[in-house]
Formats: sequence, C-alpha cells, structure tokens
Amino acid sequence: MHGDVHQASISFPASSASSEGRKVRAFVGWIGGHKVVIGVDTYAEVSLINKNISSETWERLSSAPLKMAGLGSATMGDRVVVPVKLRTQEVTEHIKARVSDPKHLPPGVDFLIGTKDQKEMRMKIYQGNDRLEIKKTKSGRGIVIDLETPKTIRARMAARGLRVLDLASGSSAPALILQDLGWTIDKWIACELDSETRQVAEGIYPKIKHACNDLLKMAKTTSSGSYDLVLSATPCKGFSNANDNATGMDSKDGELLKAAASIIKQVMKNNPRARLLVENVALNKKFAHQAEQQDAPFKHVGAVFRPVKASDNGASQIRTRRIATNIVDVREIEKKDQLDPNALLGELSTARDRDTPCIMAAGKIIREPVIVKENDSRRRRPAENNEKEALQGYPIGMSRGFREDIPESKRTKVIGNAWNYHQMCAIFRQMKPLPEQTESYSMHAVRAEELEGISNKEKMLLKMTFEERAEYFAKRMQGFELAKLKVTLKDVQTVPWQIPQSTRMNTPSGRKDAAVAEIKLRLKRGHLKLVKYRRKQWIVAMFCKGKTRINPETKLEATRLLTDFRKLNSASDWPKQWNEYCPTIEGIKTAIPNNAKWFASEDISDAYEGAQVTDDSRHYLTAAPPVPIKASMFTDEELRAYGADSIEALREAEDLLVEWSGMPQGLAVSATFFS
Repeated sequence: MHGDVHQASISFPASSASSEGRKVRAFVGWIGGHKVVIGVDTYAEVSLINKNISSETWERLSSAPLKMAGLGSATMGDRVVVPVKLRTQEVTEHIKARVSDPKHLPPGVDFLIGTKDQKEMRMKIYQGNDRLEIKKTKSGRGIVIDLETPKTIRARMAARGLRVLDLASGSSAPALILQDLGWTIDKWIACELDSETRQVAEGIYPKIKHACNDLLKMAKTTSSGSYDLVLSATPCKGFSNANDNATGMDSKDGELLKAAASIIKQVMKNNPRARLLVENVALNKKFAHQAEQQDAPFKHVGAVFRPVKASDNGASQIRTRRIATNIVDVREIEKKDQLDPNALLGELSTARDRDTPCIMAAGKIIREPVIVKENDSRRRRPAENNEKEALQGYPIGMSRGFREDIPESKRTKVIGNAWNYHQMCAIFRQMKPLPEQTESYSMHAVRAEELEGISNKEKMLLKMTFEERAEYFAKRMQGFELAKLKVTLKDVQTVPWQIPQSTRMNTPSGRKDAAVAEIKLRLKRGHLKLVKYRRKQWIVAMFCKGKTRINPETKLEATRLLTDFRKLNSASDWPKQWNEYCPTIEGIKTAIPNNAKWFASEDISDAYEGAQVTDDSRHYLTAAPPVPIKASMFTDEELRAYGADSIEALREAEDLLVEWSGMPQGLAVSATFFS
C-alpha cells in the first residue's frame, strides 16, 4: 500500500487483446436484463466490471483507490455492488467489484470475478474439464458451468436470433440452456398437450407461443414456417424399460414419434439447414428390433438415434438416452468427468450416492428414488423437488415456471420429463451460428403486360400514378373501421391481479425525464389513457428501456415502454385458431409469383399500438408507470384530452395510472390479432 492507494495484482497487461498468453475462460450471465460475458481466472485478485455497463443505481462502497499491478499506472474506479444473475432465471447475486476501463479487462469479457469473490462463493475451477463449480449461492443450490472462450460466446451473442420449433415440448426447459450459452431466441413455437405444463413453459420463457396443443393434429397440417432448430421430446413410456406394459412403436407414443418425424421432414424441406435434436428413452430390450424403425424417419437429414450416457457429458446421473441430431455426431463429443451430485446440491443437502439414479416423472413410486441426507441431522430421505431441479442442473423454481400456483405433484412430472441440463448443454455447445443466407437480385424494369400470372386489377393499379392509386384506395376505404381487440378472461378468473406498490419498477434518475416524455408522447398519440385507481383493474408493472439514441420529438433519449403482462397472459383466452392460421412472412412468400425480381419492405411505426382495444377491455390493461405520474404535470386541456376519467377525479387522485387504449406489445394475443 502506498499512501491511501491500495495495490492488487492482476494477470493480464493492458495490451492483452493481442497477447498470446493465457486466455481467461468465461460464461454468460445477466446484468440489468442484458446478457454479459463473465470471466473467471485464478490470477486476477479483484473483480472488475466494465464501466460501460455500470449503472448509477448500484450501491457505491467507500474505499481507497486501487492501483493494479500488471497494468502500468492504471488506477481502478469506484467499488460497487454488482447485481448479477449467473444463469438465466437464477436468483440475483451481489458481487463487489471495481469499475474498470474495458481495456483493463480480458478481451471480450464484461465482468471479471476475482479470486477473493471466488473464494467467498466457494467457486472452484477445474481446468481439465473447463468447468466452474459454485457451491454457495443465494438460492442454496450449487451451480456447475461449462466454461468457454469469450470469443465463442460472443459469436453466439452476435448471431441472428434462433427460430425454434419445440414438439411435445413439456416445460420448454431448453430455452434456459440456449440462453445460458449466449443464444438469442427470435421466436419459440411450442406444441404441448397439458395445460399446466404450458403454464410452466410460459414462466420459463414468457415469449413462448403454444401454436397447437395436439401433435397428431399438427402433423396433418402443412407448415410454411422456417425454423433454425427443431426439438422433439415425445413421451417415452411406450418404449421404456421401466414400463412392464410397454408396446413400442405400436403404442400412442409410437404414433407421436412418427408425427414429430413428419413435422420435422416438412421443416427441413422449408429450411434444409435447420438443426434438429430428438430425444427419447433407451429402448426396452424387447423392442430392440424397432431401433431401425425409429431411425428411418430421420435418416434423410443424417440423424440416427445413438445411446448417450448423461454422465459422459458431465451430468451427475447415470442416465442413458437415445438421441438423434444433426448438430454433431454425439459419439465424438469430448467426454467429461461425471459430476459430483453434491456440487449441484450446494447447501441444500448431501447426496447419499456418488452415482445419482435417473430422476423420473413417476416420483415416489419409481423403483430407485434419489436419496439425500439432511445437512444438519444427517437424516436420509427422498429428494424434494428443489433438490431434483438442482440435480437436473436447473434453477430452483424451474418446474413451477417460477410461479407459486403449480402443485408439487406436477413439479415432479415436469422435472422427470425435462432434459438433463448438462447433457443437452454438451450438444448445444457444438451448434455453430449459421451464416446469413444472402441472395442478389437483378433489378430491371418490367412492363405489367409482360408479367405472367398477374391479374387484370393488378395491371390496372400498376398503370396508375401514385396520386391515382392513393385516390383509388381512399374511396375504397370510406366507411371502413378497423376491428378492435376485446380482451377476455378464462372462466376461472374472477379476481383481478394487481402488482403490489412495493414491487413496481424503479426507474434510474437519469432516465426519468425521458420516461415521462415518452409517456406524454404515447398519451398524445392516443395509445395510453390517464386513469385513477379502481378495484376492478388488472394492474401490472410498466418499465422503460433506453434505445441509446435521441428521440427527435422529445429531444431526450428514445425510450421504449414495456409492460409485464405475464399474469394477464396466463389468465386470458382467445380463439386458438388465431394462432394456427396466423400468417407468417414465410407463408406469405409462397404467394409471390416466381417471376418476381425485387421487393419492398416497410417498417410500420407503432404498429401494435395503432390498433385499438375496446373500451370495456382497457381496465385489464392498466399499468403502474415506471415513474410517478401526477395530475399536476398536466394542464386541464391535456387532462381532458388524455384522461379516461373526469378532470376533477384525476386531480383528486394521489398518483395516476395509465391504461393502454392502443394494443400493447407484451400482450400474448396482440401478435395474432394484429396479423
């Protein structure tokens, strides 16, 4: 220590971006709702956070400046408490770190966890397996992470978002795995029969859309959708060694496997570069002759079922599954040491056996349940659902969709039916970002008379000037009124849900003015209405997200207003054929004439919000603003224009709420209704 300046060691010099020295291993975490690359190393003594992602809202700790050995004369910035999730949907940890210039961090790393914090959280790096074990977390479970290079992770984070089709999807838990690896998900379309399991899936990945619930019906339709990844986990009871009455491919499970194969064949026709992963149980010995029958539907894409032991991929369970995939030859995946189940249980309990039995959906009636010992009394007992989730590699609460209304018996089935996290992570790590498919078009003028297959009306419109077409369509639109969305609830929903005031969003002070300006802009456009509190309202949290550019209308940072409609989405209902017949870009493209040579696209501003909801639906779409909104912020003329209540009622209210009168993003039915 020199004067009031402390000194600490760090292993990489400022020029490490070009260094050939030792590379830090990393993984994906979450800070402020955004993916970040987190590095761990055995040489860096202190934790460092990139100043570009540091937030003014974080707690600042009083401490002397810190000078880093190995970085010349570099002195680190403030010491802060970083709120970070080490896995998707994991409980937030709070790690103390120094704010740092990016050049003082390893290349590609946003947040470096130093050896002091590693020791506090009981982290251990296993170099031979590229594995990080974390035994002390806020949730109590242990976390085991396969480490990779920052470059590998960054490539996934920069790639186009994945379009995923999930067949017989269960809880859609692979969404957690893919996000933990750095992938962005563009869309996730799922098919799952059980309604409670669909609720779990919606909690695991709120943007999921269950387009069809019956796999057999889905197989009879023609899909024009384009997907990058297809997952299939059809029921396995009909093939399992644990089922004495299994009937193999002649069972209902055999029908479902064939249906999934039919759908996958259609997907591969639409996108030959799509990746698939099909998982099922190891075949009952009496059906060994049916192995070729199972393989047949998938051979056309170079995928055949292979037996894979989960423990070979680093899981704690000796669990053999049959997997068919074109992502990688599963026989060539580098084997890892079997995980110690206690690394996964963390502080929850202690495993009785080093080899964990297969965790099954049947729960307590299975032949070989998982037995644990309580840490205090050492009493032996069957593992509880939180412990089973940990042993499967998932965050606590995964099997209930991180909600509170899923019964324990359902959780048991969800956990047993879920893919083992570490086994599937080993496969998904082999999936490379697909290059963008680009095509060049010849742009030249074509006379309407020369186009084949064009209608007389289209020829007429092509001959018109822009002004003539505008006049033509204005006359056609006279008397037309755009349909309004009516929000309806399931019959069982009778009590409105209102978010407690204590859990409403707290906007950073630096963004409050921009948030208020954006709300006023939405009020002016007619997308929102000011209202006072009523008991019948469904009140959800509204939060804002900066766009890192200036809005020319407000002269402040452009801000997106987002609303957390998860509670309403699970309670609302709408005709399911809206999902099944919702047009897609891929489907519309099939109607384009083959001789078309060039195209135009248009980004419609405020597309959803431009559509209106019915007046009797607005109370379902009430939101607590991300900043306090009071009547004193508006003139009487503005309150008359923007308010759904009288001026007097609005001025009497302490804090105002807002109701969406335009159709909001985040509402599950919005996309299908708009389309």
